[in-house]
Amino acid sequence: MGTELRMNNPLLFINFYNSISVGKGFTITGDMLYHSSGDMDVVTLKPSWQINLGVTKTIGNWFFQLSATDIFKTARNSMITYGTQMKLDKWNYSDSQAVQFTIRYAFNSTMSKYKGRGAGQSEKNRL
Repeated sequence: MGTELRMNNPLLFINFYNSISVGKGFTITGDMLYHSSGDMDVVTLKPSWQINLGVTKTIGNWFFQLSATDIFKTARNSMITYGTQMKLDKWNYSDSQAVQFTIRYAFNSTMSKYKGRGAGQSEKNRL
């Protein structure tokens, strides 16, 4: 809009993905995702963070998982976009809160019993 704008502020992304096995087939997960404010192309992103929690129970080949995302409703997709004729300031929470219950079954989870030998040995010898 007739002026020069320096957009060289770096973005900092920090992600922690944690998983703790507490025994008896239970695993607890806790994730924290964060990005600072900073510039990318013609956009200045505003800071955002979120925390996700979950618990998984394994029984044989069955997996039961209960998880919650963005438990504090802090994730957002907010930014300022600069154009030649306008400046758009968008302040938006991401509606990313969710509770999920997942059931999975692992087919053929045992190791293969094939004990072949030397399948590629002739090729190795040839080379």
